[in-house]
Amino acid sequence: MCERRFGCVGLLLIALLQPISSRSFGQDLNPATLKLNDVTKLTRDNQRWHWTSDTLRILTDHGVSIHTTIVHDLSGSLIRPQGDSDWFGRYSLDVAASVGTETVTGANRISGYMRLKQHVSEFGSGYDGVVQGYSNIDGASRTTLYEIWAEPVLFSQRLRLKAGKIDANTEFAVVRIAGDFLNSSMGYSPTIQSLPTYPEPKPGVSVSYGLIRRYRVDAGLFEATKDDKMYLAQVSRAWAGDVAEPSSQATIGYWCLRGNSHDAAEQTSGRRQGLYGVFEQLIWHRPLVAKDDKSQRLLLFLQLGRGNDNNPYAYHAGGGVTMDSPLRRRDSDGAGAAVSWVRLSKDSLVGSGRKSEVVFEAYYKLQVSQHFALMYDMQHYPHTRRPNIAPSYLIATVRSIVTF
Repeated sequence: MCERRFGCVGLLLIALLQPISSRSFGQDLNPATLKLNDVTKLTRDNQRWHWTSDTLRILTDHGVSIHTTIVHDLSGSLIRPQGDSDWFGRYSLDVAASVGTETVTGANRISGYMRLKQHVSEFGSGYDGVVQGYSNIDGASRTTLYEIWAEPVLFSQRLRLKAGKIDANTEFAVVRIAGDFLNSSMGYSPTIQSLPTYPEPKPGVSVSYGLIRRYRVDAGLFEATKDDKMYLAQVSRAWAGDVAEPSSQATIGYWCLRGNSHDAAEQTSGRRQGLYGVFEQLIWHRPLVAKDDKSQRLLLFLQLGRGNDNNPYAYHAGGGVTMDSPLRRRDSDGAGAAVSWVRLSKDSLVGSGRKSEVVFEAYYKLQVSQHFALMYDMQHYPHTRRPNIAPSYLIATVRSIVTF
């Protein structure tokens, strides 16, 4: 059964990556060997392709861009407790459309964004006894309108307002240089309980204002659950790289999860809140010869998180390094290694008796072509002093990424 699934996925990738000319026009274009039906079909396919190309060009000229991403994970337990699944697979399909307009001077603009997502858990399950999950695309199978929001940018791009259904981790507690890691704890601290992010963002509003000396203040209000709202606030300071995408910055933030009860005492006793911090630093870089827009870069990131007594995760600490273009002849590849540790609350049921968990992760991203990449990822969960409660895991994952 698994072989058939993998074969189908492989055929799909080959079909997507095969040049359009060979798919549309066939292998034999010799007019002497073409029949009338073949010519008619080739003409029809040619017209269809040009219509699609022209439509995309017109949309782009009017400020509309459409992007599609297909991510497939195949994971295997190399070291596992008895009875767990050997292999487990899942895939995610994203179709995103964005539109933007700006004034003549470029000082103000407004943009809109819509993102559809389909996630399918194909087979297997390997999360028994693990707090920090192996893959950041895991979740129940669903097809949903993942995000839809509008964002005015005012005062020479210093003020950003965003409202709609928003993935909060794109604005708050995000570790930008750790985006290629598979473990979700590398993306944001797990002490931030019920953060409205994958697999289901929620409606909310956020405000971001740029201050002097590359300081930025962010605040947000989101619907976290049916009965809870989440308040977030953070201050960031960048000192290297672009203002919008800094390569070196520090962020400290506060979050609070509050219920809808009107009883002040009940709200105080049931409040879940905490602090988080993110540090990102460019350590070394070297421009690549004949590649003006490419360089070798080594970057460091650190994370800290603290939750109160009502939070199942009391403390979190993590950090790692990433490298762009680790091999000079492969300027689009990437690599990284990181570690994440979480301390569980005394009354937490998540850990099933464990006090803490640590995970080590390393990956290499191989950019095969402009539209296709392969990632080879390894994660190790070493057992504690009580292996019957927290056994050791070693998980290998191959992630394929198709973008167009």
